[in-house]
Amino acid sequence: MRVGDVPLIEHVVRRCAVSKRADVIAVVTSTDSSDDPLYKFCLERGFAVYRGPLADVFERYVEAGNFFEIDLICRVCGDSPFVDVHQIDNLFDYAIRHDEYDYISMKKSIDGFISEVFRADLLKCLNNEELSKEDREHVTLYVRDNPHRFNLHLIDMGMTDLTGKISLTIDTIEDFQVCNRVAGYLARAGNLDKFDFNTSDVIDIIKGFKVFERGLHA
Repeated sequence: MRVGDVPLIEHVVRRCAVSKRADVIAVVTSTDSSDDPLYKFCLERGFAVYRGPLADVFERYVEAGNFFEIDLICRVCGDSPFVDVHQIDNLFDYAIRHDEYDYISMKKSIDGFISEVFRADLLKCLNNEELSKEDREHVTLYVRDNPHRFNLHLIDMGMTDLTGKISLTIDTIEDFQVCNRVAGYLARAGNLDKFDFNTSDVIDIIKGFKVFERGLHA
């Protein structure tokens, strides 16, 4: 799948590589043969990649954290080409300044901008919990469902007026069409050359649509 002229996973990796705080940008995928093309693509592009269990995304993150020897992990979904890299760096900075927090993310925002930062030690603690299949699939779901048990902090993005009206996470054909349209605007403005566009650029494009709500790309 391509967003504009760029394969989706390359779009996400190159976007994340704009971060000034991340030491390692890696694709975390599975050892299943269905992910062999993705693994090959990452190697050809020179992207760091780690492969773990197909049915246990949580364990993949545990293993990847150990493999890359990192203390702080930022999780970005591979279907979010416009993730807010400025906020990723803010999350890292906040986590470094406030080591009392296990998990830091964003309050309401547009799907596709959001990321989350958590400590590798948090995953080790979660391994002692009775995690459901869904918990292990979504990695930090147990933390978000049990905020009273962990030290969490959510940063206000100030985007409540757009929340739920459009999705920049590619889950449906409609989402794909919206993201392709946004990418087209960014490309024509020269903002995809280095993938260092601002989230405000994306918001301006969205607000320029006649209507903006999930599934509509008029």
